[in-house]
Amino acid sequence: DPTETGSYDVLLTLSDAAGNTATANASFTVGAAANLETNVSLGNVSDGVLLSNETLVVTTTVTNTGDAAATQVVGLEVDGTVVTTRTISLNGSETATFTFRRSLAAGSYEIAVGGGETRTLEVNDPAAISVKSFDVSETKLFTTEALLVNATLVTTGDQAGTTTVSLIVDGSAVPNRPVTVGQDTR
Repeated sequence: DPTETGSYDVLLTLSDAAGNTATANASFTVGAAANLETNVSLGNVSDGVLLSNETLVVTTTVTNTGDAAATQVVGLEVDGTVVTTRTISLNGSETATFTFRRSLAAGSYEIAVGGGETRTLEVNDPAAISVKSFDVSETKLFTTEALLVNATLVTTGDQAGTTTVSLIVDGSAVPNRPVTVGQDTR
């Protein structure tokens, strides 16, 4: 009863009541049973955070480290519930990579694939940036003077945000400029 992988020789000897004997030889090989190992990457997640307007991309690599072929159903789990599955068939020493995609509302989630390691994911709403106040330094200028425009922007939501500020003077746009506003700041 070999329990290790490798090649084995078997000798069978039969003896009857009259003392006659017969022998037979056979060889066999014991290979490693199928063993599927899963490696998971939350590809578009930065520091465990995803925005609710983004799709979670879970890249999964499954490797059969055994010698025997195997077929297995691999599921994407969100908070312990399988939300979608893929059936994977691999020969011995074969690897397959596939992707799960899932949209999630704002909240905290535990993500796993195939009952493997659980990863915590925070899904936050993107920043909502608005203008709180707006004023100009002068209401009357000479042609050689510059106009100073002050705008106070505020953000709500769980993230800092970037927006493009556009200034229109008499129907003509002056060059736009991106502005970043911190989380829950003004």
